[in-house]
Amino acid sequence: SVLGLLLLIPGLIIMVYWVFGPIATVTESLGAIASLGYSFKLVRGQWWRTTTLLTIISVLALVIDVLADSVGGLVATADPLAQSQVPWYIDLIVSQTPWYVDFIVNPLISGVAGPLLYALMLATFYDLQLRHEGVDLAERIAAT
Repeated sequence: SVLGLLLLIPGLIIMVYWVFGPIATVTESLGAIASLGYSFKLVRGQWWRTTTLLTIISVLALVIDVLADSVGGLVATADPLAQSQVPWYIDLIVSQTPWYVDFIVNPLISGVAGPLLYALMLATFYDLQLRHEGVDLAERIAAT
């Protein structure tokens, strides 16, 4: 338990440093190891800021997921055909959501939320890239 906690904290730190590796592989045409190094370079000096932005993105994803599940639950409870005829202990194990929630409502919500979350990650990556290259400082200096 204590060993797991001691490994969890460095793992989370490394995860934040390497989270933009796949994005760097695609956008910068780097190899796997080079993209992890590039991600590390971008996040270095910006770790707390990046962690805060990733936490906000994760909370947003969680809120969207809870809203999607709530919509599915409301639809399932409002539909008289979806009412469970099984005992309560089986109802806890087996989901009784109607087919249209699983095949229409949830994919529509995922179709909007998925690209939004990827766009937020990409925007964070490009922001770190601009900060790393110093373009934002050059624009501030030119503006004065």
